[in-house]
Amino acid sequence: PISADVHKPPAGDIVVQPATQRTAITLGYIMLLAPLILACTAAVLFTLSVVLSIFGYFLKRKGQKPFDEAALRAEGGRFVTTKDDRIVEYFVWGSQQSSAKTMLLCHESAGTGKMMVWLYRQAVLEELNVRAIAITYPGHGYSDNQVPRRIADWPRDDVQPVLDAEKVEKFIVQGFGFGAAHAMACGVHFGSDVCVAVGINCPYLSHDICYDSSLPDNCAALPTIGSASSPWNTGLFALLELANKPLISRAPSWLPEGTVLKREQPELLEMIRNDIIRGGVRGTTGQLFDEYTIDTAGKWGFDPRSMQSKFIAVWYAEDDASVPPQHGKWLSEKLASLSNVQLDVQCTKTGFGHYSFVRKSCLAEGIQTKRLLEMSESCWK
Repeated sequence: PISADVHKPPAGDIVVQPATQRTAITLGYIMLLAPLILACTAAVLFTLSVVLSIFGYFLKRKGQKPFDEAALRAEGGRFVTTKDDRIVEYFVWGSQQSSAKTMLLCHESAGTGKMMVWLYRQAVLEELNVRAIAITYPGHGYSDNQVPRRIADWPRDDVQPVLDAEKVEKFIVQGFGFGAAHAMACGVHFGSDVCVAVGINCPYLSHDICYDSSLPDNCAALPTIGSASSPWNTGLFALLELANKPLISRAPSWLPEGTVLKREQPELLEMIRNDIIRGGVRGTTGQLFDEYTIDTAGKWGFDPRSMQSKFIAVWYAEDDASVPPQHGKWLSEKLASLSNVQLDVQCTKTGFGHYSFVRKSCLAEGIQTKRLLEMSESCWK
């Protein structure tokens, strides 16, 4: 008879169990395939990068789509042509009385002047006897690109031609977010007898101020115009163009305050989304240069402490997730130290964050507009 010992493995051999054997084989395959997988991934990413760069280069070279005057007028918009032959879009609404006071409104980033038409209601403006004008920045909406540009030059280059066209001699100005910098530029450029009051809503500060004062700086990581224009960065133009409608237009809803807006004021989010899409109606290349380079967004060319307006209001939110609330605090403290300024400061924490001063109650009553009119009442007599 054959002994059972014949089937035993020789002494010293390792018995590999089936599950362990499969695992070992799988790991072996992974080790063999890993370089191939990495190579394929790298090839796909490289190809995608090349395609985006080519598309971005095409967009950059092509420039804006043609200006559609009929489409702008159908929306109630107007335009002027500047000395350097640029189209500047703007909107006029509110009181049509000859005695109406003029208010210039500076819109938020990525949007257009039409955003402000929605935020500042016709009925409220008529009640306050205020005529509103909202100018769309270069590269947004139907306004032509201007590259390079400084926010310090915006009052001279874009605002003054509109004021001349609308025969405005005196005005108050309000700016929201990115528009706050433009409002402050008006306060610096125009004398106090022209720009009589400045309203600053959820402001951010320039790169230079943030650096000198050790403040959080959202602009520090932005490229320069030269860097953005380089061949290896042309893909940025493609990414912005492709992401504008599906992603960027929805970005406000992803902020912490977006949850509150979805519940309390969803129509505001929808308006912002539609206006951001409208902002790219002629393409987004101008926006990239305007808002995503440090040359324009971060280096303004002026110091807000040099504003000539005597009446200034600073409104900011402690729970603002878009711009650091430290900026509003710094600005209000510095302006308070100026002897020639009458200052109004409001700091809130309502859950609406960056949109605290454009929530329903503020819009329905025109709270900020009323406050600026009250402060500057003596200037209108």
